[in-house]
Amino acid sequence: MGFLVVTDRRLVLGMSWAFFPFISRRIGIPLERITSTRVESKPWGGRLVVGSTMGRVALGNLEEAEGERLAALITELAGRARLSADPPARTD
Repeated sequence: MGFLVVTDRRLVLGMSWAFFPFISRRIGIPLERITSTRVESKPWGGRLVVGSTMGRVALGNLEEAEGERLAALITELAGRARLSADPPARTD
């Protein structure tokens, strides 16, 4: 069982290990470090793939329409985060 959380600063993906609670499988990626998002079509459903400067993560078993909406949301928030993180260029 996986989870996805999108906040105004990070994207967090993880897995729940019900039988192994001592194993923590979670990654948090700052939105400004996200470089790409896409939805892959698989026989069992869509798979959201997020690329970043920290690596690539994927969340599967989604409806493709739901995956497309999530990809659009993540792309929009990552663009906003990059704009607010980059200081304005000096023009003196």
